[in-house]
Amino acid sequence: YHHCCGFQNCLSSPLLWLEDIIMALGGDLNSQAFWNEFMRRPDAKAAYQAERRLQEKKRTWLEERKAIEERGEHRRKVADALEDAPAELKKLIAPMFHIRFVEDYLWMIFDECVQK
Repeated sequence: YHHCCGFQNCLSSPLLWLEDIIMALGGDLNSQAFWNEFMRRPDAKAAYQAERRLQEKKRTWLEERKAIEERGEHRRKVADALEDAPAELKKLIAPMFHIRFVEDYLWMIFDECVQK
């Protein structure tokens, strides 16, 4: 038996270690009691929580990526619309076009014009 967990095959093979756990907890993978007992184990809780944190990070990353892509698309549409604007207007907007607030404001105006 290994000192960290009490199972014979802990370090020798992950599959044998899993078999030890399954047998110690009753062996029926389809029973709710097995999974309830399994989730009480500190290592199972830690693995489950780590997986949940990873999934949350992935979800957050995908939302941020989508927002960045949408902002880029809005910026391109506004820039395309400004191609037809007078040169004086372009000179006024160009130095501050990269500021997010300005981008958002110009997008709001552009979107209102498209909807009308």
